[in-house]
Amino acid sequence: MEWLEDTEALHELLCWGLIAFGVASGILLLCSDLRAPYGRWFSSQQQAWWWGSASLPARAAWMTQELPALLFPLYMAASHSQQLQLQPDPRTCIAAAFLLHYTNRSLIYPLRLRGGKRTALTVWAMAALFCCCNGFLQGWCLLAHLPPGAAWAPHHVLGLGLWAAGCAANMHCDSLLRNLRQSTGDTGYKIPRGGLFEYVSAANYAAESLEWVGYAIACGTASLAPWAFVLATVCNLAPRARSHHAWYKQRFGAAYPASRRAFIPYVW
Repeated sequence: MEWLEDTEALHELLCWGLIAFGVASGILLLCSDLRAPYGRWFSSQQQAWWWGSASLPARAAWMTQELPALLFPLYMAASHSQQLQLQPDPRTCIAAAFLLHYTNRSLIYPLRLRGGKRTALTVWAMAALFCCCNGFLQGWCLLAHLPPGAAWAPHHVLGLGLWAAGCAANMHCDSLLRNLRQSTGDTGYKIPRGGLFEYVSAANYAAESLEWVGYAIACGTASLAPWAFVLATVCNLAPRARSHHAWYKQRFGAAYPASRRAFIPYVW
């Protein structure tokens, strides 16, 4: 069918586009002091002119920018409901893992935020575009590339196990960071303690990267989309982890644990 061929061609094109974006952004972030103005890096007076002055509250930005990654796969599943076979097979479990993450990230996590600085509108727009693209890529991968009713294989178990470990660690990191602030009016910064934060400064980034590495392993070689997603995620988060690590060390000096690394425990 022509529409199927067109969708597949678009899917492949966007996969390679996501890879190019990931590599380019990783190189740019590693080779410069560029920091996207959101969270601790947002300053309405000091940010560079190209980011613009318009901004969104943290809760609204998180919810609306992440939501497309949840809605696209759900819409695609609803549009092809006759092809779906909901059963405890690898495809259903992998899809549930992806949707669970973005249900938390777009609906639960923003509602539980305490305070939080604003996000530049340009950063929000780039994040929303990324989530739209990735939502389509992963939705089509799950729908058209992973066979329904497939037998369980070692890579499915290993991948979903890593995803579950990363997801649990990510939610724990969110909880630790959230509890550093006792109220919505508390805007001060403190040293995170406990869990993965004992090993790396950007524990939430490391945990999320582990999630998506596990997701890609579970998908196997059926599609390029999960691996493009992993590459883009790591290329985006690893340089930010380095910036966070440097910021913590500068802000807290000798009080900051010297044994912590930025992104990979004991390594970097």
